[in-house]
Amino acid sequence: MLPSRSSESARDCRKRKALRIQYLAESVRLREMTVLKMRQDVEKLIEACHKIDNGEISQSVLNDLGIMLE
Repeated sequence: MLPSRSSESARDCRKRKALRIQYLAESVRLREMTVLKMRQDVEKLIEACHKIDNGEISQSVLNDLGIMLE
């Protein structure tokens, strides 16, 4: 028996839906990884700022990096 057009259409729709969900899940995963990396970068910057504030990084290193403190 040949499948009817409506059942074939429904099957195609389910396939497209599954692919869309898979695409969205991958997109979310990649964005979560990006957010995690950005949080790690922010933590490193905060740590560097604390070291600068506490004088743990020498003025010569800051000058080499082009950072001028007022």
